[in-house]
Amino acid sequence: AAYGGAVIGDQAGYLIGRYGGTPLVEKVARSPARAAALTRARAMVDRYGGLGVFFSTWLTAPLGPWVNLIAGATGLPWQRFTIWDVLGEIIWVSLYVSLGFVFSSQISAVADIMSDVIGLVVAVALALVMTIWIRGTLRHRKNR
Repeated sequence: AAYGGAVIGDQAGYLIGRYGGTPLVEKVARSPARAAALTRARAMVDRYGGLGVFFSTWLTAPLGPWVNLIAGATGLPWQRFTIWDVLGEIIWVSLYVSLGFVFSSQISAVADIMSDVIGLVVAVALALVMTIWIRGTLRHRKNR
């Protein structure tokens, strides 16, 4: 399921780029943060082509959706995109499934630690709120 969803999502990004083309990329790039990501994605596709798609699926995953869009918009052949995408997603899904398998036996310990951390965060937050409230009350009384 994870593999199929990843590949379908990448294909959707590619097709949006293919049919939206440069006008769509220019519209998306109006945001400075997106413009920076699109510039990096464009450099990756220009420099590495299909291999850039491969790396964007698992090694530079946050850049992946932008690489998919740029690959479509710049006319990277669909067959090349798909081959590299499918190979890259095999690695990505395998890594995450393997991590889940390795750490699944530790889930109880992680849950215990997280409940302790959440309790600590709540206690600190309450202490801060009380400190602010007491200071405000004391200032208000002093100014009378």
